[in-house]
Amino acid sequence: MILDDFGPDGKARKITTFAEGLNIPIGILPYKGGCIVHSIPNIWRLTDTDGDGKADKREVLYSSIGSRDTHG
Repeated sequence: MILDDFGPDGKARKITTFAEGLNIPIGILPYKGGCIVHSIPNIWRLTDTDGDGKADKREVLYSSIGSRDTHG
C-alpha cells in the first residue's frame, strides 16, 4: 500500500494498492520506481512502469529461497 496526501490529523487521505497476490510479503525495500520484496518463496523486484502507483512489472531476482515457518 502507498499512503499519500496526509491530513492535519496525520491520516492518509489517499491509499493505493501497489501490489496484490503476494504471499506474506516481508522485507520490503523501496527501489528505483518500485520495490524489492521477499514473498515466499521468491525475492521479487516490483516496478511501476507507467507511473500510476501500481506494480505492473514483476521480476524474480532469487527463487526457491524456501521457508521454515510462515514468516519465511
